[in-house]
Amino acid sequence: MRYIDRVDAGRQLADSLGHLAGLRPVVLGIPRGGVIVAFQVARALEVPLDFVVVRPLVLPSPPEAAFGAITEDGVRLTDPALRYAADVPAVQAAEVAALQGQVHHYRAGRPPTCLSGRTVIVVDDGITTGYTALAAYRAAQLRGAARTVLAVPVGPARTVAELRGYTHEVICPRTPPVLGSLSDWYTDFAPPHTGEVAGLLDRATRLAVHQG
Repeated sequence: MRYIDRVDAGRQLADSLGHLAGLRPVVLGIPRGGVIVAFQVARALEVPLDFVVVRPLVLPSPPEAAFGAITEDGVRLTDPALRYAADVPAVQAAEVAALQGQVHHYRAGRPPTCLSGRTVIVVDDGITTGYTALAAYRAAQLRGAARTVLAVPVGPARTVAELRGYTHEVICPRTPPVLGSLSDWYTDFAPPHTGEVAGLLDRATRLAVHQG
């Protein structure tokens, strides 16, 4: 069964996270699509929203192959089988530059939310290989999170099961044996604009000030 869009996915995902509301968690969305899902989760739980920039590392030559992910906190995951491919240095350099640009754009002078000792919910719009989600999880741990939960609307059963072996908790309402493409699980999976994501982060900041 498809989600209508990322907003619908976020609202449905929030229904599976009510047991965490009393812990007053911080929600971390992964730009770009993950922030749209995360905004709905944070609003439903009435908790702060922040983000963590993660860039997937993908070899460009066909067939495209993901070999890892990097985060703004310096976390770097790579597949040992592909890390020495000829294209890897160029891919990594390009993604580091793109990552720095995203951090500057989305942070807009706001300091990262303190995660020390907090429960953190890392949210994306779906899982494929698991590199991005695991890198974000480790970034939250690096920032001092006491407990980190990965929460996504959909992901392949095998990958979700593997992630449960590395994390405190994984919430994923739909775990098909074969995922296909993430877009297959949404009626509308149009790429969000950077302005839309930045706008949601601004709204979340204003809501947090009002709630405080």
